Amino acid sequence: MNTEERQLFAFAQEQSRKGDTDGVVRAMRELVKHRPKLGIFAAILANALKSLGETAEAEHYFKSAVALSPNSEKISLGLFHCLWSQGKREQALEEVRRFTALAESKEYRAILAAILKSD
Repeated sequence: MNTEERQLFAFAQEQSRKGDTDGVVRAMRELVKHRPKLGIFAAILANALKSLGETAEAEHYFKSAVALSPNSEKISLGLFHCLWSQGKREQALEEVRRFTALAESKEYRAILAAILKSD
């Protein structure tokens, strides 16, 4: 990262500590523009958007993040929870299938057990 990007990331972290999610979103939008191929930046932006209730936009950034970092369980889980919270159950379960075809996941195993138990 260059100096400007490090400053933006530091600002986003500071805003997060202060509970200023809007500030996190502003900073992360800029970082995503600067580094569109870093899945972690898209995921951080998506998390912040989701916490503001902007789930449709969060879904877009989670999908970008998953495409950029397909082996990241945390990012996959973010997309799963975003989809599930919007009532997009089939898409959420498709993400479970996609990720678990790549790697074992205790977290997804627990989620699936809870889903089966509630049905």
